[in-house]
Amino acid sequence: MSYAACASALLRRLLVFVVCMCFVGVYLINQLGTTSLWTRPIPPGLRQSDDVRQLSARGAARGGSSGDGRPLQYLPQNETTANASGVSHHSNTTSAKPILSVNFQGGLGNQMFAYAALMAIAEQTGYDAHIPHSLLIRGIFHLTLPILPGNWEQEKQPRMIREGRKYGALDTKVITKLRQTNGDAVLYGYFQSWRYFEGIKEKIRDEFTFREEILSQARHELRTLFGDNSSATLVGVHVRRGDMHSMGAIGYRTGTEKYFYNAMQYFASRAQIEKPLFALSSDDMRWCRAHLRDPRLRYVDSGSAAVDMAVMSLCSHVAYDVGTFGWWCAWLSAGDAVYLRRFAARNSSIWRGVKQEEYFLPAWVGL
Repeated sequence: MSYAACASALLRRLLVFVVCMCFVGVYLINQLGTTSLWTRPIPPGLRQSDDVRQLSARGAARGGSSGDGRPLQYLPQNETTANASGVSHHSNTTSAKPILSVNFQGGLGNQMFAYAALMAIAEQTGYDAHIPHSLLIRGIFHLTLPILPGNWEQEKQPRMIREGRKYGALDTKVITKLRQTNGDAVLYGYFQSWRYFEGIKEKIRDEFTFREEILSQARHELRTLFGDNSSATLVGVHVRRGDMHSMGAIGYRTGTEKYFYNAMQYFASRAQIEKPLFALSSDDMRWCRAHLRDPRLRYVDSGSAAVDMAVMSLCSHVAYDVGTFGWWCAWLSAGDAVYLRRFAARNSSIWRGVKQEEYFLPAWVGL
């Protein structure tokens, strides 16, 4: 074959390769353009939080996961967003205010932090807060924020505002950036600090009102376990093991038998708490039954993370070890709270990611 023939054959192959790559490029651009913010991977640089993990197959099949492996179970099907009075909320695309949303990720506790911070930050910065239709916690609480339009991301191209390196602390730069932003925006991060929503905490309590079917089951669990013992003081105990216990190599710590006995003794020794009885929930009930035994202790084994959290919220006080699930159990209870002071190994990325005075409420007690 002559040199000219070889060169011609090579050019034809090169041309075919270029055309193929063009088609591949167009396909990838279309795919990226239609991928929702809510299904993209976590952006690089964001820290993993207590509850961040992929949904388990069991949880996904039954409406999502709590973040500790237990099913949420209550994600509504074919339902529009409605508040407690049944009024549907849809996006007002003609609103003069720009829209703000957040890249919800992780389980129940993480999503609650993101929702509370979203509502508070939007109020502070003059945005209209919206949430995605697929949000797991919509099936648990009577949330009132409107739903994002289905094509919002593609039409508006919202600016991404990322949280700083500490996920367990207030990042004031997020608010500063939003005030300097024209147009819609989406928050990236975990926003795990009570300081974000301290100014609207009563409104957040109203938002996190459990659906009646969940509350009804929670009350039934307590009646079954304790009967009509009106003279006793109920103390919730949440034991987080599961995913946390398996990730000790990166810094997570979970409560030991000694910690939980000390936590129960803390409440039993307080003069203002008469006849304490303890309701225990966990993602590892087998371990709890084998290691935590006390005549005043009962095991909440509802099979639903949502019901377990509702049970904890109905208790007068709460003790927990680690995780955002337990954090919200304590916050919703609104009584005294005890937490595991050394929730992570010192100098680990988990420990460095949390500013403890901005993550734990000042009145809570670390043991």
